[in-house]
Amino acid sequence: MPDIHFITLALNRGTVAIKSLVRHLRKRDVINIAEKSIYLAVAALFGSLASTWSFWISCIGWIVFNIFLIGIKKYSAFIMIFIWFIWIIYFFNGVWNDSKNTAFNGSERNFIINIKENMKIDGDSMQGIVTVYPSNEKLMLKYKIKTKQEKRDLEKKFIYPSSCKITGTLQAPSKPRNENAFNYHSYLLRQKIYWILSPDRFNPQSCQPLKATPYTVLMKFRQKGISYLKKHFPEAAASLSVALIFGERDLLDEDVLKNYQQLGIIHLLAISGLHVGLLTGMLYYLAIRFGLTREKTLMALVIFLPIYALLTGGAPSVIRAVMMSIFVLLSLLWKRKRMEPLVGLCIAFLLFLFVSPYSVFEPGFQLSFIVSLALILCAPYIFTRYKQWGMQLIVVSLTAQLASLPIIIYYFYEFSPLSILMNIFYVPVFSIIVLPLSLLTFLFHMIFPFIGLPLLFILNFIIAFINKLAQMFAALPFSTVTLGRPNFIILLCLSGSICLFFYLWENNEKKKKLIFPQFFIPLFVLCIHWGITKYSSYGEVTFIDVGQGDSIFIQLPNDKGNYLIDTGGVLHFEKDAWRERRKRFDTGKDILTPFLKSKGITCVDKLILTHGDADHIGGALGLLDEVKVKEILLPNMSKRSKIENIILDKAKEKKINVRFVTEGEKWKKGNALFQIISPEKDREETERNNSSIVIYAKIGRLNWLFTGDLEIDGEERLINTYSNLKVDVLKAGHHGSRTSTSEHFLDHIHPLIAIISAGVSNRYGHPHVEVLSKLAERNIRVYRTNDHGAITYKFRDKEDGTFSHVLP
Repeated sequence: MPDIHFITLALNRGTVAIKSLVRHLRKRDVINIAEKSIYLAVAALFGSLASTWSFWISCIGWIVFNIFLIGIKKYSAFIMIFIWFIWIIYFFNGVWNDSKNTAFNGSERNFIINIKENMKIDGDSMQGIVTVYPSNEKLMLKYKIKTKQEKRDLEKKFIYPSSCKITGTLQAPSKPRNENAFNYHSYLLRQKIYWILSPDRFNPQSCQPLKATPYTVLMKFRQKGISYLKKHFPEAAASLSVALIFGERDLLDEDVLKNYQQLGIIHLLAISGLHVGLLTGMLYYLAIRFGLTREKTLMALVIFLPIYALLTGGAPSVIRAVMMSIFVLLSLLWKRKRMEPLVGLCIAFLLFLFVSPYSVFEPGFQLSFIVSLALILCAPYIFTRYKQWGMQLIVVSLTAQLASLPIIIYYFYEFSPLSILMNIFYVPVFSIIVLPLSLLTFLFHMIFPFIGLPLLFILNFIIAFINKLAQMFAALPFSTVTLGRPNFIILLCLSGSICLFFYLWENNEKKKKLIFPQFFIPLFVLCIHWGITKYSSYGEVTFIDVGQGDSIFIQLPNDKGNYLIDTGGVLHFEKDAWRERRKRFDTGKDILTPFLKSKGITCVDKLILTHGDADHIGGALGLLDEVKVKEILLPNMSKRSKIENIILDKAKEKKINVRFVTEGEKWKKGNALFQIISPEKDREETERNNSSIVIYAKIGRLNWLFTGDLEIDGEERLINTYSNLKVDVLKAGHHGSRTSTSEHFLDHIHPLIAIISAGVSNRYGHPHVEVLSKLAERNIRVYRTNDHGAITYKFRDKEDGTFSHVLP
């Protein structure tokens, strides 16, 4: 045991040193505490990024920051040593966090897991985070429920918290398989989750209840509150109330979320500083009115706010707001003087980053702190100029939207020009009406139902009205502007231009007028980004990874054309109602739309649907709802699949031109040439695969053959019809099935490269070994989406291009 006297002496000397430092800073009046707190936060950020992101880029930024502090701010060596001390602490904290790895190798089968909070059950799926005994390592549990009775038992009878014996398999989280796709692997890694656990069975009888802790008691209370709202409130009111009271957005309708996101008001559906501030103010007022002293009220709020953060799910915005509120309340208790919001924000940032270094990569964390920083910095210099309530609301909304713009465009690829106007209307409605009414209705409905029922009727009416209004505005033609994901340089320029805008606004001589000319500074950067993206001199051919299916995106240089061959799709079989999930996976909405928007694509010139199989055109309906399509090409067949007829109805509804094509049709754009060489004219083909649209194209100095699901009979017809068909890149037919890509066909076209689009571990065994052997024997290089993810050929006009793929 260490010497107690030695520890006491060390603590005393440390206290004396800190007091000496404080006296030194006060005596020399080096910098005010608010400014100092910002620079400490920046030092912590650079230190953390150097260990968790890019060491060299972070160090370059750190050196520039040091030059600024020494050369411009003229900081003394004493202050610089302290700032370097913060950098070192956060650097090694990040290194230490990064060094903690998994205790498993992936071959383990038997586990004892602790389940401390309710699993999310959606249809026949159950998932949630669990910890393994005794290592306490976190796993993401995903279980497919076998029977309706099992689901009922898990929902009604399972006791939380519990310890369960589980037999199952571990699987590493998947990495993104398409460019700019959501990185689920990194998302889990930042939470220190290295494995997904898939139980063979989940038997509640093998579980033993754990001793309740304050945390698990709170989680039980939270789940009971959510269940009560789901059971007693109408669907629209229940989903929004759950989001506003408990921070759970999973119940919200997909279309409602989409509308709010398009209008730039999605933040209102998440608990944030606005909600925490309103709740704190309401509780403070009520406590004082009921006779509590100021000191007791402040202390009660300090105790209550961390509990509230846990009840609402602990999102970064909530934790940040709660921490800031606690710091302010404590300063009022101890010093009788309110802490400056900027100091509270920086302390919250320092603590949050120290505990969770990887949080800095989460959009919610970034938006919460950056928008808060912008509002705090603008408050004393800009907001105070405007005395009218309406102008203050406009200025606050403008500040928040501009501050968040780089993050919004980077993660969501688009922004809403209507967002400022929408926030001016929706923020007061949610702050003054919806949030307080949701809380009051929830409380009164449980305690005094005769009061709660009329309130619920009013709440439901208001929610239905604002949701309908959001739907109407989101349907406007220019409700969103899609720009694509900016590169690092554009992101820096945009952030710098916004900072310059605020600087000019602050120093504007016409103090009480908005400075519209300065809006052109960030607007100019956005226009440059739009021009670079839209009129890029580079083109590409990308075989998008849509699983077991086909989808090929062709973009010609200088905006000459955007084409999509097939959309992939998932075969949806009839399920029992209890198995149905709230949201079905759709390749059109969930893969193709984000991919296209990330590249700034909002319009497809030709959507070529090679044939009627669901794995080729199943995502078309979802895509048509999200992206403008000028023309659809389909094979000219008399017999069509059910999904083809549905697509034709959707095209008619949206007034999209549809053409049924056969061999002989061609078009030319720039240096690219496209020619349809199948299906054959005046021939009734009963087999759908051999009726596929086959396109021979010259793109980027290569000859391409896109074959759809063409099989050997169709290949033989091409051999007989086109005696001199030379191909550089072959899209292997039917996902590499043995029914396609015959030796005769390969020897006829002599491809250099073959692309196979197939799903990982698909049930058909594609690509078949026979096909791979044929290709290997002829030294044909093979790219496969099931191995490589999306495969891209990037080129410039009249220049050779290069192939790349997402996965190594």
